Amino acid sequence: MKKILSLFLAAAVLLSITACGTKETESNVATDKRDTVPESAEIDFGENVIRGFTFDNVLHSEEGDIHFGLYIPESYDGTKPYALFVTLPGYEGLYFQGAGVNIRVEDYGIEAQKYIEDMIILAPQLNDWGMTSARQTVALTRYFLEHYNVDSDRVYLNGYSGGGETGSLVMEIAPELYTAFLHCSSQWDGKLEPLVEAMTPVYMVTGENDSYYGSTSVRETYQKLVRMYEDKGLDEVQISKLVVLDLKDQAYFDRRGIRDQHGGGGSFAHEEDIMNWLFDEHKEVTEVKKLLAVGVVFSLAIASLTGCGSVTEPTGTQSETPAVTEEKTNMTINIPQTGDTVAVPAEYTRSAKEQGNVTRVDYDSEDYVRGGGAIKKTAYVYTPYGYDENDTETRYDILYLMHGWGGHAGEYFEFASQKNMFDTSSKKVRSSRSSLFRRPSITKTAVWIFQAPFRNSGSSTVISRII
Repeated sequence: MKKILSLFLAAAVLLSITACGTKETESNVATDKRDTVPESAEIDFGENVIRGFTFDNVLHSEEGDIHFGLYIPESYDGTKPYALFVTLPGYEGLYFQGAGVNIRVEDYGIEAQKYIEDMIILAPQLNDWGMTSARQTVALTRYFLEHYNVDSDRVYLNGYSGGGETGSLVMEIAPELYTAFLHCSSQWDGKLEPLVEAMTPVYMVTGENDSYYGSTSVRETYQKLVRMYEDKGLDEVQISKLVVLDLKDQAYFDRRGIRDQHGGGGSFAHEEDIMNWLFDEHKEVTEVKKLLAVGVVFSLAIASLTGCGSVTEPTGTQSETPAVTEEKTNMTINIPQTGDTVAVPAEYTRSAKEQGNVTRVDYDSEDYVRGGGAIKKTAYVYTPYGYDENDTETRYDILYLMHGWGGHAGEYFEFASQKNMFDTSSKKVRSSRSSLFRRPSITKTAVWIFQAPFRNSGSSTVISRII
């Protein structure tokens, strides 16, 4: 899958280069973040065996000494790729508690062996649940990806209690390394933007009245992730494959003879539905990533054809005029015409002297993904030059533009030539127009519309459609 995405992104870069000449530009395409392990990194292997894991192994890395337990199936000989599972312990499993205590008191590494036989399992014993431990987790993962025959499409992570906090930070700094993350009885500390960009599936499970963390953090994290994936253009079914919130009531723990909901989080290792989710192949997510990768290629292709300028996406709530790059916007858009369409005149790609404003609007809506509840959504409104919000007499027509598959609210103003078309078109007609951008997630067809001079100006309307 990662190879497929790389091919899509390479195609996108090629489209950008061929359309924009040889001028060096800053690329927005994500690069492979899997750094090679330093040559000085090496492992001192331990000899103590606890529940099938060897301890106390130590990886000497640039992030410091990393103590960990290691399970390698007897069948592993390096000739075929194996899956990799990294399980992060709670406070009681940290290294200062004693080598191997994590495997003695937690069952995630033991139970995992029932789901994938050809899988290497790492049980790090870190020193805390902060960023240093997160970086060490990533360093250990990368070491095994580089030095063992590991299937990079089957790399799984779980964290219980403090290990869940560490895992959430791992999802901030290197989510692309992992196929899925199981977050148990914990809170979320990491930033969400890298996780959404990588689209790594996350399952958050905890007691609804967890005695240590409560459940507010994971509830809020879930809601934020849903909104962010909606903004990415995903629908309800797709989002359900990427983020799951599983809150257990007290009755769940009572049936298992467990009084404390936080301490009872260790029982999740024995839940087949939860563990099956973690070790699933997550093919649905792979398909969504493919579709979005195709969307990136098409978007860059359109950007290449409509010019190489850029517009800063507005973030404030007041009227703003995006900064437009003039270079390469004064060009004729040379799209092959079918006879039913004509090329957009070059003047419409030039920066207009009288420019409209783009304003971000956060509005109230319903959370249709979770079946109801009030949430905030985002739209962008273009108002033409001379628009006065205090003028109650002038009436404006409204053009609603709805983005396609893989799009987002502000995409119509990300390239200079597109906003220039609105500015120039508004100038050429006496009846000004405003455009409201909304965020549906219901279409799988990307439709791009170039609006040339409006009909009452004496020229024909130009529509160019790419599907």
